[in-house]
Amino acid sequence: MKATFALLFDHTVHNLARKLAVEVHQTYQVGLGGSQLPPHVSLKQPFSIPDLPSIEAYFDQLVKSIDPLVLTFPRIGAAGDAPVLWLEVEESATLRELHTRINQELAQRFPNTQAPFDGPTYRFHLTIALGPPGSFGSGPLSSLYQSIANSFASREVALRTTAEHLVLFYYDQDQIELGTFLTYKILPLGKTNLGLSGSHTG
Repeated sequence: MKATFALLFDHTVHNLARKLAVEVHQTYQVGLGGSQLPPHVSLKQPFSIPDLPSIEAYFDQLVKSIDPLVLTFPRIGAAGDAPVLWLEVEESATLRELHTRINQELAQRFPNTQAPFDGPTYRFHLTIALGPPGSFGSGPLSSLYQSIANSFASREVALRTTAEHLVLFYYDQDQIELGTFLTYKILPLGKTNLGLSGSHTG
């Protein structure tokens, strides 16, 4: 089992990300595998969990300690060393501190919570298109995604929005494959978190 914590956004970001995903697929036939979860910015990459209830309890505490965050998406980019096309996120001290804090707190509470790509060089992003499982690493597919990003280099994004919700994604297997993961729980950030669905607008 694995889990991930991520920021969620309003319909403006969702609609832009999905429109781009369909456009990229129709032009380059890369598939829609990267769109199986709602558009999000991960604060922690998928990590092994001992059980779901204990991680959910931590998630419930965490979400109350994070205030809504303003994020800026300046441009479309690519990972370079992996087949991922994304909306780049302008890094802030708050984002970096959150990523570091979550990794540290999880490591103190649970075993084996390390995940690839986490750490001081992690690049915050919102995935538009994603290569299939097993295709990660540098190679022809990664070069294709970099070429796609280059073709969108002149596309202006300049999107600025506020993340008001945190999501817990749950993966039923250690090997992440289509049909084995879902959006498990969504809560509003900070003081807006009343623990009641439908109690917050945004």
